[in-house]
Amino acid sequence: MYRFFPPETVVGLSLMGFAGYHTIELFLSRVDIRQFIRLRSLAISNVSDSNLNTILRQITTSSLTSLSISSLMIESEDTAALLSSIIAQTNLEELNMTDDCYELY
Repeated sequence: MYRFFPPETVVGLSLMGFAGYHTIELFLSRVDIRQFIRLRSLAISNVSDSNLNTILRQITTSSLTSLSISSLMIESEDTAALLSSIIAQTNLEELNMTDDCYELY
């Protein structure tokens, strides 16, 4: 992936998990998400609370203007706090949260 799309040039990223395939874990183990410094749009779907927490901790949020999260459960207070922090940013212009992601435990 790095040969074709250097992370520092990527402005949009969609991460989708598939049950039983550990696609998000594989992506996170091979890609340093902190290198996506120009990321403006992030879509996350079907990820575990643990993976969402990792993504939210590592993502450069200063340039993020659009965030979409669907089909997940936020199970930890830490993940909820990270998400709240990103939502509170003034540069976030678009937020889409669907399915069960609004159920905080």
